[in-house]
Amino acid sequence: MNWKKKLLSVAAVVFVALNLATPAPASSIIHVWMTCTTGSITGTLDSLELTPFAENGMRRFIARGTLTPCHAPSVADAYTVSVYRGLKYTYSSPSPYVDLWNPNGTFQTNVDFIPGLRAICLNSGPSTKLGCFEVSWPTLESTPTVIGPIPTNSPLTNSTVMLNEKTGPNCAPVCWPMD
Repeated sequence: MNWKKKLLSVAAVVFVALNLATPAPASSIIHVWMTCTTGSITGTLDSLELTPFAENGMRRFIARGTLTPCHAPSVADAYTVSVYRGLKYTYSSPSPYVDLWNPNGTFQTNVDFIPGLRAICLNSGPSTKLGCFEVSWPTLESTPTVIGPIPTNSPLTNSTVMLNEKTGPNCAPVCWPMD
C-alpha cells in the first residue's frame, strides 16, 4: 500500500471516530420517564400564571414548581407539565430534567393549551401526578381561568400521559391528538 492510500485510510478512521464521538443532537433524543430503583421523585406544582398573547397569537400558562429526581438524570430522562382535556390519553411535551435543572430544585416552563382544557398537572410518569390545578377554558371566546389546586387523583385528570416529541404531520405549532 502506498503512502497516499495509507493517509486516506488513516483519515477515514479519524473521520469515523470523530463522528461516533459527537453527541446526538437534542432533536434526536427520545425522552423517557425516569425510572427510580430507590427513593422516589418528589415535586410540587406551585403556580400557574396566564400570559399575555404570545408571538404566535397563542396564550399560554407559565407553570412554576419544585422537582427533585430520585437520581442524577440522563439526557433522555423527562417529566412533563401536562394538559388534561377529559380524553383517554393526554399527550404532553417532555421537559428534560437536565435542561431545567438548577441547584434549588425549582422549575419554570411554558404550557400551551387549547379549548376544552380542564386541568394542568406536573407528571413524573404516565399516571404519576405530583401536583395539579383545575383550569377552565370551554371556548375560544372565553378567557382561560385558573380555578385552583386540586387533588392529584381528581377525576379531571383521569388520563394516561404519553410523551409527545412535537414531531409529525399535525404539529403546527404543537401536537395535539384529536381523539
